[in-house]
Amino acid sequence: MTAIRLSALPPEEAMAYFRSKGLAPADVRFDYRDVWRGQHASSFVVAKAMQDDIAAMLREGIARAQADGTGFRAFADELEPQLRAAGWWGRQQMIDPLTGETTLVQLGSLHRLRTIFDTNMRGAAAAGRWAQIQRTRRGFPYLRYRQIDRPTRRLQHKRFDGLVRPVDDPVWARIYPPNGWFCGCWVEQITQGQVDRGEVEVSPPFDQAGATAFLGVSIIFEMLCNMALA
Repeated sequence: MTAIRLSALPPEEAMAYFRSKGLAPADVRFDYRDVWRGQHASSFVVAKAMQDDIAAMLREGIARAQADGTGFRAFADELEPQLRAAGWWGRQQMIDPLTGETTLVQLGSLHRLRTIFDTNMRGAAAAGRWAQIQRTRRGFPYLRYRQIDRPTRRLQHKRFDGLVRPVDDPVWARIYPPNGWFCGCWVEQITQGQVDRGEVEVSPPFDQAGATAFLGVSIIFEMLCNMALA
């Protein structure tokens, strides 16, 4: 009997979200905070990547990793020599175009590449996941926040762990993961049947005081509420 091998399909929704992002204007790429929160949803920004060719190189590298299903090591092996050749590596003096101040800044490094890769891949995956959640919300009207069990998990996310609220609850605009740099939290879809059978208990409304959203969280939520990725 011939064995049937199945391979994972490309994350189409995540790829569509990432492909939709254009480059932010060069003069607001010195610091990621120079771009207003909501603009991150439609703009690709890497701090200190002021030249369009550098920013495009990074964006295209992430897009290829998404399409090919490759991990960070392959991404870094491809990008590091290109960035070094382009002069975007190590620490250099750079002028902030918004303040005119000259500062010693970190350009390319393996740590920065890991942050760039992880932030964009997790953000795009979360955006794609949100699109799927919206398509299937009639069958799965609730979400449960789950925190990854690892030594580096954030204590401040512990209060979110296990929270079960309707998909349309505004709390998800604040805490929908990834909820911080390198955050490993995720959401689990819950059916009405699970609730009716008592398998899952819906949590009381969550007190959002102090639940500050991460850069990529409410941004993803805001964009996907107004963007069809189906």
